[in-house]
Amino acid sequence: MSDENAKAGSWASDEDFDVAADEIMDRAKICENSGIVVSPEELESWNNPQYNKENVNIFRKYERKFGTPRSVFYPGCGIDGSPLRGFPNSELVFLDPDRQSVEAMRNGGIQVLEKGIEEHDEKHDLIILLNPHFSSLLALKNLENGGRIIANNYFGAPAADPLIKHGLPVLTRYGTVDGKAVEFPIDSKFGLIYVFGGGR
Repeated sequence: MSDENAKAGSWASDEDFDVAADEIMDRAKICENSGIVVSPEELESWNNPQYNKENVNIFRKYERKFGTPRSVFYPGCGIDGSPLRGFPNSELVFLDPDRQSVEAMRNGGIQVLEKGIEEHDEKHDLIILLNPHFSSLLALKNLENGGRIIANNYFGAPAADPLIKHGLPVLTRYGTVDGKAVEFPIDSKFGLIYVFGGGR
């Protein structure tokens, strides 16, 4: 395609469009189970732990307010290693039943229990529930007396809603503004990360 015809959203000919589309597809791969098209670089990143900077900042803000948790439990962790950076002085227990997620985390040196939450009986003083693939109420059996839960309400997997309906008290809400963790009033419409108190 000539430079004079190269405008955003336009192609000199159908043939130019087909050539460009083929080049894009050559650099992409269709994930076997999802039908999602991703680049090889993105696919490779799925083979290693990911660290969400906004969550790390929220975890650090939590620690400044509530102190360092002794034991942090992250069921349904997927490939999110953020608690390692957010709670560097806590015992961390990652759990996920998905073999690919577990292998990706292990590729990054993170030990993960490969099982579902219903198979885990230990108690922890902090539980992280971010987009879990199970009902967040299942985690209550793992919460120590006086413990807390960090849960989100976004991406179509609202972990906080069942806990609110169950009657757990909301202690605070966090969100990020320009990459910085911010605490919001409990009744705010902002702050999609909730902190609950609720150990029996």
